[in-house]
Amino acid sequence: NKLYIATNTLYEIDLASGAISPISLISNNATTIVSAVSNLKLIGNDLYISLPEGITVLNTTNKSVTRFQYDPLINKNIPKGFEDIEQINDQLWVSNSETGLYLFNKTLNSFVRKFDFVLNDLTTLASGSPTRLFFTKGTDYLFIASKGDGLFRYNLKTHLFNNYSIKDGLLSNNIIDLMQSNNNIW
Repeated sequence: NKLYIATNTLYEIDLASGAISPISLISNNATTIVSAVSNLKLIGNDLYISLPEGITVLNTTNKSVTRFQYDPLINKNIPKGFEDIEQINDQLWVSNSETGLYLFNKTLNSFVRKFDFVLNDLTTLASGSPTRLFFTKGTDYLFIASKGDGLFRYNLKTHLFNNYSIKDGLLSNNIIDLMQSNNNIW
């Protein structure tokens, strides 16, 4: 049982012993120290770390570090950090509130697409500011919260988005987070 806490440094806390250990985020081929961590997401044994220059992945078992750094010329499909990451089967869905929604196969090395909005195309996300992602196993829907554009539901089978907003009864179009209780999503 481990707990991870981050600011400019990542710490691993062993909940059984109470031991606190700093973890270096410098990979073997990196020469610079990473900047401030803005978010963490644990999926399996991989800890995804959101940084202004991209995403770093720490394998919590062997402590290996892999960096995925945004570069407008050679690596433009890596977002500059993330708001949330959701794994659905072998795909990684990544939201960035400034640049949009991204889809990768298995790892961040295999970019599939970015869901940039195209007018009258329901297979694109009508928001440039997705925040939280929410998926319940056994369903065909990924819910996407946004800053100012309401809530979106993406059908994984039809590949179509539905948008819910104040026009549909939401109290606000600014959705900060989602959670499930019984059969309700809050």
